[in-house]
Amino acid sequence: MKLILQRKLIGHRGSIYSAIFDVHSQQLFSGGGDGWLVSWAPDSVDGQLIADVGDQIFSICNIDTQRLAVGTMAGEIYFLGKSSRDTPRRKVFHDRGVFDLAIFKDKLISAGGDGKLGFWNINTTEIEESIALTHNRIRSLSLNSAASLLAAGCSGGDIFILSTTNWSVVDIISEAHIPSVFSICWDDNDTLLSGGRDAHLKQWKVSDLDKPQHDLAAHWYTINHLHLNPKLPVLATASRDKTIRLWSTDTLDLIQTLDPVNAKGHINSVNRLAWTTDGTQLFAVSDDASISVWQFS
Repeated sequence: MKLILQRKLIGHRGSIYSAIFDVHSQQLFSGGGDGWLVSWAPDSVDGQLIADVGDQIFSICNIDTQRLAVGTMAGEIYFLGKSSRDTPRRKVFHDRGVFDLAIFKDKLISAGGDGKLGFWNINTTEIEESIALTHNRIRSLSLNSAASLLAAGCSGGDIFILSTTNWSVVDIISEAHIPSVFSICWDDNDTLLSGGRDAHLKQWKVSDLDKPQHDLAAHWYTINHLHLNPKLPVLATASRDKTIRLWSTDTLDLIQTLDPVNAKGHINSVNRLAWTTDGTQLFAVSDDASISVWQFS
């Protein structure tokens, strides 16, 4: 199977930095440099403006059937509904950008450019706890609920592994990527994948973190995002080199490259990816202010 470009969605006024596919509403939500949070219904070419938060949106997270959270460049977090009728609730804790968000039970976890992890009660929307993890930016979070682990990738090049039982650091992969880790994701309970500014894709085993199991020069420039297909053994990577690449999670062999020329992909950096729940479609957002929609043939 190969991914084929189905259409492009236009509406944002600048670079698009974040996107998620909402399993509840089956809609895509995107946010970017224009400060807009936009929803896109299935098979629609027109988006709906949900909110203008007035600052660049770096991260989006689904909270429940009715609510989302977004993180901004200034370090603000907005709790808001999935409808434009709802008024966003603004919260401030981080003094630098919020690069990623994750949900664990009744907590929203925020990854700050100030090196802190914030733990927010999703019911009261108040911060309950924080951890000063590093002096560097925390760029990516990935939860492994089955193994009770949280991985945090940082701009200093390190990956921290924390226990979700007490949020203590149980291991550190030092200098996993030089100079910065940009994206991480768990493939299974013992396998962590990482991508960085060095354009390398690496596979790590928690049982042996001294060196990567695989280390690939996967792109020409920074790997901005890794995203696993929910149904197939396929990993998608998005890069500053303007390409999306698909990899076999079994072997890390390259399956397909989606580039600007041959695949009619993006003409600028590809920043974030989102698979549909059934794994048949891939959305990609870019600095060229467009969203590409790819379908398996």
